[in-house]
Amino acid sequence: MKNIKRNTFLGVMFVFFIAPLIVIIGVSFNAKKQLLFPPQGFSFRWYAEALQHSDWVSAISISLTLAFFAALTALTLAIPLALFCWKRLGWHAQMLRGLGLLPFMLPPVVSALGFLVFWSSLGSYGQLITAVLSHGVFLVTLPMVMVLLGLDSIDQDLLDAARVCGANRRHIYTSVVFPIV
Repeated sequence: MKNIKRNTFLGVMFVFFIAPLIVIIGVSFNAKKQLLFPPQGFSFRWYAEALQHSDWVSAISISLTLAFFAALTALTLAIPLALFCWKRLGWHAQMLRGLGLLPFMLPPVVSALGFLVFWSSLGSYGQLITAVLSHGVFLVTLPMVMVLLGLDSIDQDLLDAARVCGANRRHIYTSVVFPIV
């Protein structure tokens, strides 16, 4: 009985969250220039028309550029942070781990306002590099947690075996740790 209630609840929530997306996708393929659901006809016309306007193409390219470099920034910050916090138990490692998790502890609006005030005070508001850095710092939590989970799953015996076989620290990381993570 408990599973039936849970599955019913999850099904209702799934429909509740997915229904607006289905309507939006359906309306986007409408042949007429009206917001009708279910769609009256099927056409890719609106997508082709959007790609013919330079404003839309520019916005899409800026968004993809921002996403790529923000993800690269987040990975660049998260991997060394996770490696530093992996086996260390000191206060500095715990503080860095907390700083890495901080962006997801704060509501996104608070983080965005903080970045807005920070970049405005430096006179750099509205530049692509500031948006990349802000998004990268905000997204650092996801890869950091994933890398930490991967690092925590490494069997200590594998690291000990590599040391016994004569591997130095760099070789252990490149041949044991990174392939497992």
